[in-house]
Amino acid sequence: MHVTTNGTVWTDTVEKVLDRFDVDISISVDAASAGTYAEVRRGGDFDALMVNIDRFDEATRSKGTSLHVSYCLLDQNAHELAEFLIWAERFAIPASVNLVVDEGLALHDRELDRLEEVQRAWEEDERGLASRLDANRPVWDTQRAQLDSVIAERRRGIPPPPRRAIAVERSMFSIPGPPQPGGDRILDHRRVGGAAEHHLADEIERLRRWSCGGDVAVVFVERTGLISEVRSANPRLGIHGDSVIGRHIEDLPSCIEAADGRRAWIIDMDQIGDTTIRTLALSQDAPVRGSTGLAVRTVQVPADDGWFVLLAEDTIYDARQGRIAHPSPTPAVPCGSDEPRR
Repeated sequence: MHVTTNGTVWTDTVEKVLDRFDVDISISVDAASAGTYAEVRRGGDFDALMVNIDRFDEATRSKGTSLHVSYCLLDQNAHELAEFLIWAERFAIPASVNLVVDEGLALHDRELDRLEEVQRAWEEDERGLASRLDANRPVWDTQRAQLDSVIAERRRGIPPPPRRAIAVERSMFSIPGPPQPGGDRILDHRRVGGAAEHHLADEIERLRRWSCGGDVAVVFVERTGLISEVRSANPRLGIHGDSVIGRHIEDLPSCIEAADGRRAWIIDMDQIGDTTIRTLALSQDAPVRGSTGLAVRTVQVPADDGWFVLLAEDTIYDARQGRIAHPSPTPAVPCGSDEPRR
């Protein structure tokens, strides 16, 4: 078994469980000092946690199981990340970082000045880390690289992604501007074969893996924003020639909603180079952690004279599996109709 815990509880029951079963333990430490721990883990006792970690360490070693510590990275504890990794290294305990993305807590959502402040502090920490980190060095390098990437995005005017579900609006699917010809990721949608076609095939395969092998719809959007070609369809998402050709890309969410019968909520947006990735959840009410719904992802890739937009669905969290297993090729409501959804 594997148990993730905050490590603050050690009782006879805990001892019995660890003695009777083979249990790997992961402890969320989240601080390197009592003061920061009290702020992050309200009501927690840092000194008691340190004592319990020794107990868990002894118990797992005696059973031949593993002990692992993690750091939930927040704005409030970013200044102690290096010290935490050094502590874990000294005790020969594997460590990892969980990037907290909850609204109001995410470090990467802070304003640019604050992110640059953390960056400077980590650069100072770096000067004392080079000879002290070994096994956990990749963890530190990854967090620094991620922070540098986020700062670069803010400097280019790219805002943080949404941290809560937002009802999709047309403007969220607007074209960000004409693609610039000549870039490595620019595709000639009229070519057959060649490097550009292989690049598009790679994007399709990546999205197919995300959808656990599902169908990937591919449409071409002209610079005007109008859809002029459907290379491959997904009728269950309302994507086929009759429904979308001649429509604006901003109409895609309403086409998906009409075909599925549920409202579309944006739950994530990301920009990787010139590629825009959006993740939607289809559900009657705003999705929250633990709720069910159909996940839909769109990948918008620049071409020489427009954009490819790829769409796929992931049904793993959808409670309506029965319907999905037997999709109807006809949308319940015509795309763009003012009729109420069923």
